[in-house]
Amino acid sequence: MPLQQTVTPYLEATGNTASVNTVKLVARVQGYVQEIKYKDGAQVKKGTPLFVIEPEPYKVKLDQAKAAEEGAQATLVNAQAGLKPDDRVVVAGILDAIPGQKVDPQRQTPKAAAMEPTAGQAGSK
Repeated sequence: MPLQQTVTPYLEATGNTASVNTVKLVARVQGYVQEIKYKDGAQVKKGTPLFVIEPEPYKVKLDQAKAAEEGAQATLVNAQAGLKPDDRVVVAGILDAIPGQKVDPQRQTPKAAAMEPTAGQAGSK
């Protein structure tokens, strides 16, 4: 009687494999990776966070921008508090529109202070 055994089919071959879809990951900000939020080979949807970058440097920059904005607001309030009623015309820019009108630089301080908060606000966004 002939010998009978179970035969396991297999194939040995050489070759290369390539993914059907590839994605290039580019960070929008610089920093150290604090956490990886996906598993290799897992499917992810568009917009799903994949990494957490340490937030401390960005919190510091945000706090600095907020402090600059608050300082500019305080400068504006102080400058406006010292104005006389006729000085408020200068702040509104009415005298700036009159050709040849000379304005005292000290009276321009509130106008300059009024522009400072926008710089602080831009840094905090």
